[in-house]
Amino acid sequence: MRFAEPLNPLTLPNPRWWATVLPLILYCLVIFYFSSQTRFFVQPPEFFSSDKFYHFSEYAVLGILTGRVIRAYPFDFLSLSPVGAVALFCLIYGAGDEFHQWFVPGRWATVGDVLADTVGGWAGGKLYFSFWFKR
Repeated sequence: MRFAEPLNPLTLPNPRWWATVLPLILYCLVIFYFSSQTRFFVQPPEFFSSDKFYHFSEYAVLGILTGRVIRAYPFDFLSLSPVGAVALFCLIYGAGDEFHQWFVPGRWATVGDVLADTVGGWAGGKLYFSFWFKR
């Protein structure tokens, strides 16, 4: 699937951009905030005894929100499919998040977390576009 025309951020075609773009921005800020914490006040349960499940789930939501933006503001970037564009965004944001964690005391960065972020984002995008195109 090819997108119609490049996105011009100065002339957003959707007058309700806040309903689409703002949730994505706010969710990215929430991820950044929790990545900045040296410790959590409430420890999450050890579900599947790995934090990869949490990374996957967190970025699946990010993938769904990114899919909403890509559907509302189509663009042609590297001739990627919409799900590929979602996965690329989640890869870049996940890598940046892990780089940021590298500088937070008590936190560390791992390639496995970036992989879980990317796969979770891809799964969220795939789920979103599968549902949207069936309607």
